[in-house]
Order: sequence, then structure tokens, then C-alpha cells
Amino acid sequence: MNVIPIIRPFLGAEEAAAASEAIASGWVAQGPRVAEFERNFAAR
Repeated sequence: MNVIPIIRPFLGAEEAAAASEAIASGWVAQGPRVAEFERNFAAR
């Protein structure tokens, strides 16, 4: 089967570093970064 890419995500160095940091910490679901995101999102 051929895959036709429709949308290719763009991640810069900052996003890649943040993802790598989260994976290395072992907290990829409900960790401190998620709590920070939720606080920032709720403040909007």
C-alpha cells in the first residue's frame, strides 16, 4: 500500500527538545508538563 502524506508536522528544535525531555523523564502522560499545560490553557 502506498502512503500519501497529507499533512506533515513541523517540529522545531525547541519542540523536539521538550518532547525528548518528557520522554527521558518517564512522564509522558499525566506528568508535570501536562499540569503546566493545563494551568496555562485554563488561564486563557
